[in-house]
Amino acid sequence: MSDDGARFSRQRRLPEVGERGQALLGAARARVTATPAGDVAREYLVRAGFGAVLVEAAAPAPPFPHSQAYRFDAPRQFGAGASYALGEVRRVLGLDGA
Repeated sequence: MSDDGARFSRQRRLPEVGERGQALLGAARARVTATPAGDVAREYLVRAGFGAVLVEAAAPAPPFPHSQAYRFDAPRQFGAGASYALGEVRRVLGLDGA
């Protein structure tokens, strides 16, 4: 098994991902903002196996609907990045309408 094969073996066992989904993630491209939230999103997307994650300095940050639930900026940025990454994974796997 290749290094990537071992790296993503747990994801491949998930019914929502499988071999086909991991191939889709490997072919996927995502764009993130050059912000703390974008850094978090980029890390999650790379670890999920996205083929490329582009960081754009001028891109507007995507809306984060749960922003008001956070009192401090650092956890808010982390939550926004994680939420965006999850949305991108769901989009690529075709789970965003589920």
